[in-house]
Amino acid sequence: MTKMIQKLQIDETFKTPSIQFDPDRGTLEIEGRSILDIPRDFYTRILDWLDKYRPKKGLEISVRIQFYYYSTPSVKYIREIFKKMEALHQRGHKIEIKWECEEGDDDTLRDGEGFKVLVNLPFEIVIV
Repeated sequence: MTKMIQKLQIDETFKTPSIQFDPDRGTLEIEGRSILDIPRDFYTRILDWLDKYRPKKGLEISVRIQFYYYSTPSVKYIREIFKKMEALHQRGHKIEIKWECEEGDDDTLRDGEGFKVLVNLPFEIVIV
């Protein structure tokens, strides 16, 4: 019997984004700022949760990410989230990424384009 994994919910702070992951619906939303000098502790919790996540067969996973700002040290962990999603995709799960960036935010747009090339996933960049 597979142990049910709980929803992952982390409230937004001035320095960290909100994280909402509903494993039953297959939705992951990350929104806000990630301006931690040392983001390891914050993101390790998310990465560990993703390691334990075993979606139901046929469940489509929708990932929506909108950062208003993120520090250079955070990029490594954002990339790791995408790699974990890619691993789920390689195991046969349908995953769609939406990278949202505000109009005129060329840095976030450029980073989204870089992430899109980095992973082999359906990856849409949306200007909001």
